[in-house]
Amino acid sequence: MKKFVSMLLTLFLLTSVVNAQSVGLVLSGGGAKGITHIGIIQALEENDIPIDYVTGTSIGAIIGALYAMGYTPQEMLDLIGSKEFQQCYSGKIDDSNLYYIKRNEPTPVLYSIKANLGDSATVVQALPLSLIDPIHMNFKIMELCMQATAACREDFDSLFVPFRCVASDVYNKREIIFSHGDLGNAVRASMTFPFVFRPIKIDGILAYDGGIYNNFPADVMKHDFDPDFIIGSVVSSNKNRADSDNLAVQIENMIMHVSNYELPDTNGILMNFDLEGEIGLLDFDKAQYLFDLGYATTMQFIDSIKAKVPRTEPLDSLNLRRKAYKQTLPSIIFKNISISGANSSQRKLILSEIRPEGHRYIRLGDFRDAYFRLLSENTINEILPTATYNPKDKTFDLHLDVSMKDKLTLSFGGGLSTSNINQIYYGLNYNHLRRYSTEVQLDGQFGRMYNNVQLMGRLNIPTDIPMSLRILGSHSKLNHFESSFLFADNVTPAFNMQTETFAKFKLALPFMNQHKAEFGVGYGTVTDNYVQGTTIDFNNIHYNTNRYDLLGGSVVFKRNSLNSVQYATKGIYQHILAQVFNGSNTYVPYGTANHEPTEEPVSWLQFSFKDQHYIPIKDNFILGTYVEGYYSSRNFAQTYTATMMQAGTFTPTPSTLFSYNPTFRANQYVAAGVKPIYMLKPYLQLRLEAYAFVPIRPILQNNMGEAYYGKQFSTMSHLEELSIVGRFSTFVISAYLNHESSYPRKVGAGISLGWYMFNNRFIEQ
Repeated sequence: MKKFVSMLLTLFLLTSVVNAQSVGLVLSGGGAKGITHIGIIQALEENDIPIDYVTGTSIGAIIGALYAMGYTPQEMLDLIGSKEFQQCYSGKIDDSNLYYIKRNEPTPVLYSIKANLGDSATVVQALPLSLIDPIHMNFKIMELCMQATAACREDFDSLFVPFRCVASDVYNKREIIFSHGDLGNAVRASMTFPFVFRPIKIDGILAYDGGIYNNFPADVMKHDFDPDFIIGSVVSSNKNRADSDNLAVQIENMIMHVSNYELPDTNGILMNFDLEGEIGLLDFDKAQYLFDLGYATTMQFIDSIKAKVPRTEPLDSLNLRRKAYKQTLPSIIFKNISISGANSSQRKLILSEIRPEGHRYIRLGDFRDAYFRLLSENTINEILPTATYNPKDKTFDLHLDVSMKDKLTLSFGGGLSTSNINQIYYGLNYNHLRRYSTEVQLDGQFGRMYNNVQLMGRLNIPTDIPMSLRILGSHSKLNHFESSFLFADNVTPAFNMQTETFAKFKLALPFMNQHKAEFGVGYGTVTDNYVQGTTIDFNNIHYNTNRYDLLGGSVVFKRNSLNSVQYATKGIYQHILAQVFNGSNTYVPYGTANHEPTEEPVSWLQFSFKDQHYIPIKDNFILGTYVEGYYSSRNFAQTYTATMMQAGTFTPTPSTLFSYNPTFRANQYVAAGVKPIYMLKPYLQLRLEAYAFVPIRPILQNNMGEAYYGKQFSTMSHLEELSIVGRFSTFVISAYLNHESSYPRKVGAGISLGWYMFNNRFIEQ
């Protein structure tokens, strides 16, 4: 009997010891520095140390949630290093998710002011609401967490590892502890650092980063789980003294409360990582270094941890449990869809994009395509998706919280240069979403060389094959001057001037995400005023005039994934254009006062092709390639200069865009170039561009001032440009030195700020 009692007592004590060895893991916030948490988990698992509970804030909430959902440390590291995760913290949308058909043509805009035209007031927004666009992050967090939310029935104690995370209610000045609900929304709220990401609403309350009030939720671990041993990882610290020029630290000091980063020595081990000044908030590209640091540091503590936690869980056993848990996760199939934040007409359009007529169920990939297609509209600002599981029919209900964009946008931009190419851009856009997505845009440019005003109306129709209809009306005038140098003012009159007035109707259809086919028809008048000959009386300049009244049609296939309007370093641009024109050419030599105008019919076909590729070679070196071809069946005009003004123009760099150089004009030509680029910094590049231009049949001038064709492939011209370019999110600044062959001005140099480009033109190229 004594032996039996002794055995029972021993068994009770052993059971008590085992039960007294529950382990909690507490993970602090701290941005990318929190990747060290993954290294800690790797070291603990390799040494068979169990993790029974996990709590976290911000990045600690992300990693803690992934672990609670059954992710291995390697799977977490792979996810953080993936392209999709990079897009989440950069805000950049992958090229495959941008629907080219719904994008406007680029404009030289530098700054925009948005206004929301409500029923009672106009709210003007001049600053962005967040530094990082959450479009990709909102979808990815839902995708990652929805199955686990379903499997645990919104009870975080029923995850693979029981979990808590912390967010902040800044209105009531308190922390929010998430123990149940939608796991994705909880994580999204916990990581929403003010001004970096937009907040989300949880139960009607705007929720921000949990680090504002509790950046190390050890107290939450103790209160909710009360483990016998706590392992803490801290990658942040309390307020740092901010420099006067460090805005980020100043904001952090204003909003972050003091957090307790301590654990009791008797039942806890705390690992502190002092990485301030070494690793930035978004330096996720240093993931491997941070993982190794967390792993190595934990291995230094591993004997102490084992001494206090004799209970073990072999890694093989843990992986079997993890595999069994993942098999309980339901498949992702959406059935019912609800939408908030939009009116009835807008909801109908959004639903038609997501669920094609006759479809009862929607798979994740189809919703993903529709999600990014909707956000390609200029009318939708943000979509926050949430999925709720229906265990009876094993489907998810999808709820979309939609935020509409400000309807009115006022834009400014253009470019300033040491040469005559100084332009001011203005734009006024009105976007509206009802049954269809509509846009009206009034914009233009004015400057010494180029003046333009354009009115555009666009209608996006959500049919089975999406269509975009555009109507354009435009008037512009282009003056060609001899270039001035380094701010010198050149008052010499323009020798060549071109005026366009036209109206066009265009229908665009998608051809894969990044391609579109666009069909156009229009009517326009193009007037060329020019000086013919080499002897010019500047006090009494006589201009010849050629006026073309034309009806034109066009079809173009385009692809554009370049990462910048100009000075790109990544992506592909392809353009195949066919046009046909028919009309009349009215020629007026030296004005109608002394000479009678003559009129003749004109008609021609025109084809052009452009291709740009940017290929990463090694480290910071990129090689760009450029190929262009042009063919026109156009006949000669009455004079050589009139012919050259309507010839195809090769202008591969911003500095050559507005120039008039007969050397790089022809009715048929081929051209090619290479662009070696070295990235000095992510925003600073050194570019060398070299191009060769070969007219198939060069246009020459006889003694009578008339044009004629020279021998095929008898000439070749070249253009070189060396530039250093600072390219930022909204503008570019460049200093360049270029050389053009066979032209009086052999060498040019300048400094430019901003973008240089034409608005829509009637005769496109």
